[in-house]
Amino acid sequence: MRIKFIFIILLQTLLLFGMIGMREVWISNGTKVKLKCIPVDPRDIFRGDYARLNYEISSLDLDSLNCKEDFKRKQKIFVTLKQNEKGYYDAVSVSSKKPEQGIFMTGETSDTMTQSRWDVKVKDEKGEVKSLKPNWFYGIKNGDSIIFCIDKQDNVINYFKASTEYPQKCYGEEVITFSSVVEEIIETKYKSVNVEYGVESYFVEEGKGRIIEAAPRSKEILVEISLNKKGKGLITALYIDGKRF
Repeated sequence: MRIKFIFIILLQTLLLFGMIGMREVWISNGTKVKLKCIPVDPRDIFRGDYARLNYEISSLDLDSLNCKEDFKRKQKIFVTLKQNEKGYYDAVSVSSKKPEQGIFMTGETSDTMTQSRWDVKVKDEKGEVKSLKPNWFYGIKNGDSIIFCIDKQDNVINYFKASTEYPQKCYGEEVITFSSVVEEIIETKYKSVNVEYGVESYFVEEGKGRIIEAAPRSKEILVEISLNKKGKGLITALYIDGKRF
């Protein structure tokens, strides 16, 4: 009985070291890419601190990618990536068929829907016209005085109508308050698909999950991923404004 117990322990140990070894080979031999992302859900109470990651390529604009396919829920798809001038990778095509060349990630669809893209032209207090691209822009019309909360990447974090009776403020590190008057609102409808790649969770040291959670309000977050030949990825590093976590 004792020999059997020792054998089971040894077998479990070998399996554990085997898994660790396979992971190290994957990381060392894989193709490294960096993806831009926004984390959500900072804590898993059962496994310590983690960041729940939502990548820019987690929601794909099928119209801009010239994709005519109709994807079903939980369908396997392949997203071809290309490095941009900023050093991280963007999606350049998506298909249900595996690409014959190039760098790609394999994912699974969750939802297909029609969304809106907004292009809002505003005039600031100096009379200069600027174009902003909020993720949503409802209940606003031309001529309204709007205060935008903008991060240093020019992303619109929030907005609200200017009011002397009920004044509001922008909050967050390095978030800029931008007062303006709406000149033009352009809404464009497009078809999109949401994708999960199996790299949506990143575990960090105790307490750092909260730091990562707050970061997208003002900082650039990049995740380094090692891709194998099948397009599956493992997270190897997370960077906030160039600092590795």
